[in-house]
This record gives sequence, C-alpha cells and structure tokens, in this order.
Amino acid sequence: TGTITDTSNYRNIHIEGTTGTIMRFMADGTQVGQIQSDTNEFQINAVTDDPIIFKTNNTERMRITSGGLAIGGTGSANTLDDYEFGDYDITLTPSSSGSITINPNENKASYVKIGNFVQAQGRFTVSSVSSPGPAGDVAINLPFTTTSSQGESSGSGAPALFVWNSTQTNNGLWAGFFDKNISAFYIRWGNSSTPGQSASYIQAGTEIRFSVSYITDA
Repeated sequence: TGTITDTSNYRNIHIEGTTGTIMRFMADGTQVGQIQSDTNEFQINAVTDDPIIFKTNNTERMRITSGGLAIGGTGSANTLDDYEFGDYDITLTPSSSGSITINPNENKASYVKIGNFVQAQGRFTVSSVSSPGPAGDVAINLPFTTTSSQGESSGSGAPALFVWNSTQTNNGLWAGFFDKNISAFYIRWGNSSTPGQSASYIQAGTEIRFSVSYITDA
C-alpha cells in the first residue's frame, strides 16, 4: 500500500508507493486498469482487452486497442499497428546469370514503414560486373516482401526510377515494376514487353536512383 496526501501548496494529490502497481482501478469489484512504475518507465495499463479511449468534448479522438493505435475510427482499417524507419543493404541481381557488384560506400537505401505501407528510396553506383545476363531483368531488393493478400492488380506497382551511364545511349527507356508477394522490384531497358538484354546493359559506373512505395503484410 501507499499513501495519499494533500499537498495544499500545489493543490494536487501526491500518490506514493513502491516500484510496481501504484493505483488500481476497479469496476463492480473487477480490476479494469492500473497505473504502475518500474525503474525506467511509467505505465498506464488496461488489464483487460478493453481499449483505452481518449476524448475531447465528449467525442472520441483516438483509442489504443490490443491491435494498435486507432485514429479516426475503430475498425482495423483505422488501426496503426507498426511504425519503423531505417536503412538496408541494396543488392542488384541479374535474373538469368552473372553478378553485379555495388560500390560498398554507396550501398544503402532508407525506408519508412507505417502500418503495412512502405516507402523506400536510395542511390547507388555499380563498381563492377561479371557477365550479367545477357537476357533478363535486374532485381533490386526491397526491405519487406510485397503483399500477398491483395489481388494481382492492387498488389503490383512501379517505382520512380533514374538510370545513368548504362551502355545504352537512351537511358530514359529504363523502367521498373513489381508484383505481389516478391522481395524485389525489377528493372529493364526497352520499349517492348520483353526485357531484351537488360542485365548486360549495366556496367561499372552505372548509377541508379529509385523511390518506391508499396503495401506489405509484414
């Protein structure tokens, strides 16, 4: 147990206890929540599966549920269950054969993940190649696998892409795409539906910049 004292100089209540539960909240004899402390944290804990709801002017603005943070509604479509940002190592892989090596000083891309939405971007330069292709696309890895729960059309997309210093004079014909349930997007050169010899058009000194947004199930 702790003590409750009226510190009248400050016109508030001072509640003091040991590390652990400081205050319990009961409803009809059943505990529904508690305030507790630990060495490096302060906790407001709903001990049941009921949400913690925040209101202004008697109108709900936000709630914390067992599924995450719900804003603007109470359904799963309004619930944010994850947020993170960081960077990851880029790899460039010919889909048929050979290898492409990226300058180790320029091999990072950054990403932000909000719920199941991912945005990634980066710039890198190729340092060397070893007989890539000759035919086939080139895969650039993603930080998370694209969604498998969406349909083929809604789970697919295309990145914004810039390629410079490939073996082709018209670098504006490079394009990218991704499908559902894959861990990379693909780039190819050409104005036809077939990739031609896209992998072999990458050379030492080729620079690639990209920005891609997509949905994931992670």
